[in-house]
Formats: sequence, structure tokens, C-alpha cells
Amino acid sequence: MEVRLGEPFKNALLGRTEVEFKINFSGASPKRDEIIKALSKKLNIKPELIVLRNTNSVYGSHLIKGKVHAYEDANKLREIEPKFIVKRYIRGEISGEEEKKGTKEGEEAKKEA
Repeated sequence: MEVRLGEPFKNALLGRTEVEFKINFSGASPKRDEIIKALSKKLNIKPELIVLRNTNSVYGSHLIKGKVHAYEDANKLREIEPKFIVKRYIRGEISGEEEKKGTKEGEEAKKEA
């Protein structure tokens, strides 16, 4: 898998770097986790701080184009990204807690009805 990065845009206000990328691959399309690991090596940043915002595979070729946000710290990621994306990328920390809360509230509502 060959990773090529575009010109990084440092967004100081949001505490992140936004980068467009292209990945050439052979065989089956790489999974999200594989793409994130490859990008983290190329950007020299922890995989937990990378969010894939957009990925498009080009029909008939082994090429994926996309955009990634690389955050300076996990707190900024939690503040800025939508909750469903935070759940997707920070497994266990946030998603597990919210799921437990949601099931307890749902059970209490059923008992009252």
C-alpha cells in the first residue's frame, strides 16, 4: 500500500491538521483501520488522534482518495467532531459509557409506562 499526502493545512483554531491523501493498493480495498495505521505512520501521529473524514475509491482502479483530520490531543477531537464520529474512533472511552446510560434510561421509561 503506497500512501501519498497532499499539502497539510494547519488549522490552529481547531487544533488539528487537515490533509488530503491518495492510497494505491493491490488486491482488496483496505479497511478503515489499515488506512488509519498507514496514515499514522506517514504523519508520525498516534492512530487514536486521526479521523477519516472522507474516503472515495476510484472505480476500476486501485486508488483511494480522501481527507483526514489529525488532532493534537484527544480532548480537541471530542470537542469538535460529531458524537457519532467520536464513538467510531474512540472505542470504549465514550461509546461504552453512553450505551450504558442509554439502556438504563430506556428501561426506566418502560417501567413508568
